[in-house]
Amino acid sequence: MPETESKSAKPNPQSLRRTKTWGLGKETQSPDPRAYRLPEAAKRVGCSRRFLEKQVAAGHLIVIRLSARCVRIRPEDLAAFLERSAV
Repeated sequence: MPETESKSAKPNPQSLRRTKTWGLGKETQSPDPRAYRLPEAAKRVGCSRRFLEKQVAAGHLIVIRLSARCVRIRPEDLAAFLERSAV
């Protein structure tokens, strides 16, 4: 009789990054596990989410737009924005 894999095996938490969907309270897998949501990026930079939204609207910060309300920021784009904005 062949051995079967245990169904209780948990995936590596580093390989799956979970984010919440808008207002549904369900968790879904992020399209790019390295990309930040606006609130995450704002925390890393130390500014408000609204400030980053204004920078995106002005064309100073490059984002990946998944839908009208859903954007992601790659770490390298965030670092480049900080380099350009440094005084």
